[in-house]
Formats: sequence, C-alpha cells, structure tokens
Amino acid sequence: MSGYTMHAAGGIGIAAPQVGVPLQVAVVDIGWERWELVNPELVAADGEQESREGCLSIPSVRLTVRRPARVTVRAKDRRGVEQLIVAEGALARVVCHELDHLRGVLMVDLLSEDEWWQQLMGELLAAAQTLDTAAEQNGQTEDSDGAMAEEMRVDGEIAKAEAGGGRKTPDAENADKAEQRLLPVDDPDWRAALDLLADAAWKLTLAAEWLNEWADRPKVAQAQARIAEAAAMAEAAHKVLSID
Repeated sequence: MSGYTMHAAGGIGIAAPQVGVPLQVAVVDIGWERWELVNPELVAADGEQESREGCLSIPSVRLTVRRPARVTVRAKDRRGVEQLIVAEGALARVVCHELDHLRGVLMVDLLSEDEWWQQLMGELLAAAQTLDTAAEQNGQTEDSDGAMAEEMRVDGEIAKAEAGGGRKTPDAENADKAEQRLLPVDDPDWRAALDLLADAAWKLTLAAEWLNEWADRPKVAQAQARIAEAAAMAEAAHKVLSID
C-alpha cells in the first residue's frame, strides 16, 4: 500500500483510507525505521507541540496544527505481532496524523474556521508577495536588457535569412521537440530519479526538525538553514520533473 504512492509524493506516512482501502491500517516510514500499524490504539498522549504539516490527501497545502508531544500506540504488524510504539516530536506528529486518517479526520479539521481562513490568507499573501518581488526584479532588468534584446533579435533575423529564408531544417525541428519532451514516465531511470528527490526532500526536512533541540547554537542554526534550502530545492525539482 505505502510503496510508490507515499514515497513518490515525498511522504513519510500513509493510511489505508487514503488509497481507497477501508481498513484500519497505516504505515509510517522514516527511512531507517518502518512501522506497520494494524488496528492501532492510542494508549497515551502527553504534552503539546505546534508545527506545519502537509498531507497527501490535499497536496501543496501546509497548515500549522497542534499535536501531542509524545504518544504511545499499541498496534499489530502485518504478521499479527503486537507492538507498543512510543513516538516523540516529529514522529509523534506523523503517527497522530495517520491515526486521524483512520478516524476520517484531516488536519484541516483540527483548526477552527477562523484559524483555517487566517492561515489560508497568510499563504495567499506570501504567494502574492513572491510574485510581486519576481515581477519587480523582472521589470528592473527589462530596461537594461532592452537594447541588447533588440540587437539579438536583429542578429537572429539575419542569421535566419542566411540559413535559408528563416525556416528551420528538419533536424533542428526534431531537436527542439526532443528538448521539450520529458522522458517517458515509465522509464526506470526517470522514476528512480523522482523517488530519490522525494526521499531527499522529506528526509532533509525531518533532519532539520530534529536539530531544533540545539537550534540556539549558531552552527546548528546555520546548518538548519542550509538543510531547509536543500530540501526546498529537492522538492521543487521533484515537482518540475513530475509535470508531464
């Protein structure tokens, strides 16, 4: 159940209802450890933490929600062996997130209507500011590049005329088409690259979060910033390459 669906999307947990299976089953996979939760039961929950979360059921949405800081869960694995799992911090959030799915609860349900709208508007404003900044930077370069662009256009027209009336050769057209096409989605090397990018993004994010305990140390804070940048780059590359 968890294989391609969870890892390709950069997730570290998934519940059976998310893939249309009406069973009380979930999987948490943090790379070096994997938990199979069959008929899980929340035994204890302590403390409180607040952090941003994503969800495979509502892609591209990130919300700040409150979760227990530490949880104890009793569940069986796929072989029916009972296990008692104690999770803290980021792992506690993942476990609670998947248990909520088994109850039909999404992270948006943990927020009041006012909290939901406040966070949604915050995301929209941040996106608008990013677009404004990009547009402003683009406008600043347009004037300085205008003369050069015109010169390049004229040179290009001359080159086209010299090459044969401005028409591209069949080889040139084929080369352009080849550059515009992505590799086939069923190509094993292409899929492996996507999986590696997805794994890298969530593992880097998790690593940055687990360093929070020492974030007051300058070197750790600096490392966290670089890790966050690397995770964002890996996630962005994954999204670009996932577009057919």
